[in-house]
Amino acid sequence: MGFACSTLAILLFGVLVFLRNTRSLAEVQLRLDHCISKTALELRSKLNSIESSNGRIRIIRLALIADPEPSTRTLLETTLFKEVLEQELHLTQWKGRQLSWIALSGCDQKGDRIYPLPKIPWIRDPPDAVGLQPLRWSANSAKNFHIELEHSPRQSAARVFQGRTAEGVEDVASKWSAQWAPPHLQFWTSGY
Repeated sequence: MGFACSTLAILLFGVLVFLRNTRSLAEVQLRLDHCISKTALELRSKLNSIESSNGRIRIIRLALIADPEPSTRTLLETTLFKEVLEQELHLTQWKGRQLSWIALSGCDQKGDRIYPLPKIPWIRDPPDAVGLQPLRWSANSAKNFHIELEHSPRQSAARVFQGRTAEGVEDVASKWSAQWAPPHLQFWTSGY
């Protein structure tokens, strides 16, 4: 009888330890997933805002080419400058986010293994005769980013990308999207 009770107690203890460890791993996974989703959605939002602003800049530049009257020209130039400042603010905020990601080890948890957040390869050409220009994407850069965070033995990853058609052809008119991705695939290519 004593042996059976001892065996039952050891078995019960083992089950309780297993359940505690499982709960702990689930909490870590939820924390990682929350951090990655928040970061991926932030990047997606900034990229979509910049794309939208680029469209407005192109329209303003077309209006400036039409050689409007002086008061309208001043208003258009001011609006163009505001759009460019907004874009620069988004880029600067993302650079700050990259720094805080490194400084805080992702989402401020000891033991997390971080991978650097992606750089946004927008380039602004110098102003021309019309004025400030929209940002353009660096020619050799894929429109596909990978964000990853790990706290062994758990990982979480997402990718932020500009859409493709069903045939796999890049659709530059589409908005940026974010989705879960497998971990440990640091270098996404444009051939996805």
